[in-house]
Amino acid sequence: MEQSNNKIFKNIILFPRTTELKEVVVKVKKPIFIKNDTVVYQPQKFKDGTERVVEDLLRNLPGIEVENDGQITYKGRKISKLLLEGDDLFGSNYTVGSRNIDVEMIEEVEAIENYIDNPLLKGIKSSEEVAINLKLIKGKTDFSGNADISYGHKKRHALKATLLSVSKNNKGFSTIQSNNVGQNYSPFDFSSNNLSIESRNNGELISSKIIRDEFFRKYEDDSRSSINNSFYSSFNYLFKVSHQFNLKFNLGYFKDELLQKLNRVNEYKFDSIRFNNTQSNYLTKKPNLYNNSLNFIYKFSKRSSLEYDGILNFNNISTSNNAFNNLIETNTALETKDFFLKQSLFFTTRINNNNVITAHGLYSYSESPQNYSINPGIDFQTQLINTELKDIQYSRFNKKHFGVNIDWLNSNGLGKFELSTGVSIIENKLKSFILEKENNFDYILLNDSLNNNFKYNLFKTYFKGAFNYKIDKWTIRPSIMINNFYGSFKNNIPYDFNVKTITKKFYFKPSLRIAYKTGDFSVLFASYSRNNSDPNEINLFEGLIINSYNNVTRNILNFQFEKGNDFLIGYTQNDFYNLFRLNIFFSHSNYKNSRFSKSNIDRDIIFNSKFLLEEGNSNYNFSLSMSKYVNFLRVTFALSSNYSINKYKNIINNSILRDNRNDFWSNQLFLKTSFKGKVNFENRVFLKTNSIFSERKNVNSYTVIQNKSNLLCEITEKCLFSLDMDYTAPNKFTQENIFLDAKIIFNSNKKIIYTLIAQNITNNDMMENIFVTDYFQSKEAYSLLKRYILLSVNFRF
Repeated sequence: MEQSNNKIFKNIILFPRTTELKEVVVKVKKPIFIKNDTVVYQPQKFKDGTERVVEDLLRNLPGIEVENDGQITYKGRKISKLLLEGDDLFGSNYTVGSRNIDVEMIEEVEAIENYIDNPLLKGIKSSEEVAINLKLIKGKTDFSGNADISYGHKKRHALKATLLSVSKNNKGFSTIQSNNVGQNYSPFDFSSNNLSIESRNNGELISSKIIRDEFFRKYEDDSRSSINNSFYSSFNYLFKVSHQFNLKFNLGYFKDELLQKLNRVNEYKFDSIRFNNTQSNYLTKKPNLYNNSLNFIYKFSKRSSLEYDGILNFNNISTSNNAFNNLIETNTALETKDFFLKQSLFFTTRINNNNVITAHGLYSYSESPQNYSINPGIDFQTQLINTELKDIQYSRFNKKHFGVNIDWLNSNGLGKFELSTGVSIIENKLKSFILEKENNFDYILLNDSLNNNFKYNLFKTYFKGAFNYKIDKWTIRPSIMINNFYGSFKNNIPYDFNVKTITKKFYFKPSLRIAYKTGDFSVLFASYSRNNSDPNEINLFEGLIINSYNNVTRNILNFQFEKGNDFLIGYTQNDFYNLFRLNIFFSHSNYKNSRFSKSNIDRDIIFNSKFLLEEGNSNYNFSLSMSKYVNFLRVTFALSSNYSINKYKNIINNSILRDNRNDFWSNQLFLKTSFKGKVNFENRVFLKTNSIFSERKNVNSYTVIQNKSNLLCEITEKCLFSLDMDYTAPNKFTQENIFLDAKIIFNSNKKIIYTLIAQNITNNDMMENIFVTDYFQSKEAYSLLKRYILLSVNFRF
C-alpha cells in the first residue's frame, strides 16, 4: 500500500472463478415430429375453430383419413385401436371415443406404426397394425365433460352430454344423447346396414341373414338424408385393480326410428327386350340394440399373462315398407333379431428374450331369426305377383364356432419367425319355410322344394409358418398356410332323403411380401397371395328365399372351392417434415372359378339363382393419392384417383353366358388454405364415371361432377362464420342440385360456445341418384331432411 498527497493506493489481486449456469432449453413445437415408429401431431397447428370432437380434428391431420362410417385410416391402413393416454378404453367400437370426446381435451395425437398391444410380444412379434393415441392436456385429466343443448323450429333437437374421468388407476368415458337432425355419433349405422366396425371384425363368427333388409339411400353423410329420431348411451370404464389385474367393460344402448321416401324407375335393356319398372316406397326402420363387452388381463408374472375378451350383443330391427310396384299396392314387414355371444382366452408366456408361446381359445354362438311378410304374395308356379295371395317367409340361421390355436414366435439375428397351428369346429344351421294365404283362408305351408332345412358342419385344421427378414433396406416376409378341410352337409328336407354330402380338401395358401426402403420416408413394395375360399353357408340354400316384394333368391348347390390369386405393387412416400404424401398402388385379382347369377326378369318380379362356374373373373385396380402443403402459399393441395376394371359373367332370361365389364373411375381434387388473415376456404371437386360393357358393347354409362366448398370467416376473435355449399352438376339422368348450410359460432369464454345453425337453406326435399348394371339402369329419388334452423349451446366443465 502506498500513500501520496493524502491519497492512498491499494493493489487488489482478483482470482478467476467459474460459475456454472443451469441449462436453458428452448423448445419449439413443430406441427409434426417423429419418434421412432410414432408420428406426433400438435393439434393447435391444424385446427380452424369449427372442430367439436376428435373426429373433426383427425380429418385435418396429414396422413389420417376418416370414412363416413367413422373408420380411421393412417397412410391408407385401417387403425386397430384408438387409445386414450396409452390405454385401449373403447375396443373395436373406437368411434365412441372419436365421435364424442371434446377436441379441446387433446394436447397431442400420436400415430403409432408396428403397434403391438400385448407388451410380452414386443420385440418378438412382427406387426403391421396401426394405432392412434390421444394425449390429454395436463391438468384437465381428472374430471371433465361437456353438454350440448340444441333446439330449433319444427321441434328439431340435438341433446348430448359426455363425461371423462382419468386418474392414475382408472379411466372412464360416458355419453348420452338424443337427436332428430340426422346426426350419428354412435358406432352403429342402421341406414346402410353396416352396423359397426366391431361387427365387421367378427363377420365370420356372426350368423348370416339371408332375408335382405332395406338400406336407406344416403347423400355423403347422415346430416342431409337421415330422417331420424335416435337415442344413444355408452359407458366405458377401465380399472387397474392392481399391478397384476386390469378390468374393462363397455356398455351401449341404441335405438332409432328412420324414415325415407324412395321413388325408383328401372329401365331394363338386354338383347331385344325393353321394359320399365316403377316403384314408390315409404320405408320405416326401428332398430333397438344392446352392445356389451368385458375384458380383463391378469399378469401371473413379468413373463406370462392371461386375457379374457367377451362380447354379448342383442339387436332387434323392425322394418316396414308401404310401396307401389308398377301401381300395385304392396306392404311388407321384416322382423330381425340378432344374438351374438363371443368368449375368448389368450394366454402368453415369454420363455426368454427371444421366444414367446401363445395359446388362444375361442367360442362363439350367433343366431339371426327373421320373419318377413309380404302382401300381395307371389305365385311360385307362374312366378308372378298374385293380388289374392299373402306370403310369410320364415328364416332361422344360427352358427357355433369353437377354435383353438397355438403360436410360437421367435426373434433372432436373421429376423422374426412365427409358427402357428390350430383347429376350428363350426356348425351352421338354416331352417326356412314359406306360408301362403289365399284371400280369407288360413295360411298353409308351401311345398318342401321351396324351403330349406340343412346342417353344415366344418372341421378345419391348419399349420402356418411365416418369417420376417430384414437386411439393409430390404424386408422380406414369406409365409405359407397348410389347410385340411372337412365339411359335412346334410339336407333334412324330406324329398332329399336326408342325403349327407362330405367334402374333403387339403390345400396350400402361400404368400410373399417384399419391401425396399428407397429413402427415409419412402418404400417400394410388392405382394402375392394365393386364396382358396371355403364353401360359405350363405351360398348353400337351395330353397327359395323372398328378399323383397320383387326379388326371390336361391342357390344351385356346389361345394367346390373358389380359387384365385392376388397381386399388389405399390410405392409410398410420407415426408411429414415437408408435409408431403404420395401413395401409388396397383392390384390384380384373378379367380379360376367364381359365383355368378342367373336372373329371370319380369316386369314385376326377379328370380335370381346363384351358381359356381368354372369360369374366371378378374379385377384390376389402380389408385393414386398425393398431398402437399405449400408453405409460402399457405395452401394444402391433394389429389386422389382410382380406376378399376371388373370382369364378370351372368345369364339373363335364358341367354347364353354373357361377358361383362365394369369400368369405374373416381377423382378428387382438394384445396385448403391456412392464411393468417380473417378468411380461409376449402374446396373439393369430385369426378366419377361408370361404364358398363356387355359382350364388348357399351350398354350403360354415366358421369357425376360434384363440388363441395367451405368458406370460413373470422368476424372477431370470438366469432366465426362458416358457409358450406354443395353443387352437383346435371347429367342425362339426374338434375342439378345446390345445397347451402351456414353456421355462426360464438365462443364467449371457452366454457360456453353458442352456435346458430341453418341447414339445407335451399330446402331440397329430394335427391336423385343413378345406378347402372349390364342389363338395367335405375334412376332413384330419395327424401332429404328439410330446411331447419337450430340454436346450440355447448357447456364445458
